[in-house]
Amino acid sequence: MSYEFYEEKTPPSVSWREARKAIRMGVSTPSLFSLPLLDGPLSAEVSDVPLMGTHHNERRITRLFKFKPDGCDSHGRPWKVGIFYEAPDDPYFQFEDLIGVVSTTGHLGCMMPGYHYIKPFVSALAARDMHFVVPVVAADDDIMIPFLRGRVLREALEQLAPPGVTWEWPPWPEDTFEPLTAGEVSAAVVTSVGDVRGCHYTEWPDRIRALKRGGRLEAALELLYECIEAAERDRGDREPAPWYTYEAAVIHRKRKEIDREVAVLQRWHHACPAAQRGPGAMQAKVTARLAAAHQLLQEGGSARSVSR
Repeated sequence: MSYEFYEEKTPPSVSWREARKAIRMGVSTPSLFSLPLLDGPLSAEVSDVPLMGTHHNERRITRLFKFKPDGCDSHGRPWKVGIFYEAPDDPYFQFEDLIGVVSTTGHLGCMMPGYHYIKPFVSALAARDMHFVVPVVAADDDIMIPFLRGRVLREALEQLAPPGVTWEWPPWPEDTFEPLTAGEVSAAVVTSVGDVRGCHYTEWPDRIRALKRGGRLEAALELLYECIEAAERDRGDREPAPWYTYEAAVIHRKRKEIDREVAVLQRWHHACPAAQRGPGAMQAKVTARLAAAHQLLQEGGSARSVSR
């Protein structure tokens, strides 16, 4: 697939000042649609959605966040205005109905494939010269969209859709975001190379973070390794997504399992030689962590404090 489309994608002609205001207040205007994602009753249902393909767009992302942030969320993280648009299909990875995110510096990435079902809504807005604006948050050496999922998202769009905007939903997926019980093992049928427990592996970071916060490290590791396997299957001619490897390594360090930390980091390096890897801060962090873990292992596996 040629990525010239994304390289040449320009932001729409909108009032970015009004867009900032719409996101802050969670209120739509005649030309901008916004959900109350940062404050209000829906904010409790919001979770971070990582974007796909950000490692291809690092220069644009870096340039975007060099400017004064448009605001900060409740966690103090800076955000900039992003706008959804209908992105072309990716025949290589067989992703269809993609939703791209563009900002003042150009294309930033795409929502993960699990959000394909909102494309009819984005299309309906575009038909009435309206744009869906969202906050793009800088966090964990990457960017994310604080957004809704499942039935909550569907109900919010149906209730808050501007007058005159009509659309038809595609077959709606089951709500797969209910908390998993301790020790639950995946029983879902894998429907694509990137699926884990019925969802694309890019949909699991929030669940993994929640397991870590709750001290359920074994369950977090189990899910992380499933995602690592899916990322390896789904990588094509690129490196597997490194975030899952890094998070597994962090947990192994916490549990003083330095040999397993080295093993999971080496697994990522062996999966894709350096010459085939794209640029990215997380790729560099995996490499640096492997060197530090090797040093710890040579020193007897001591879990001394090492920069994370």
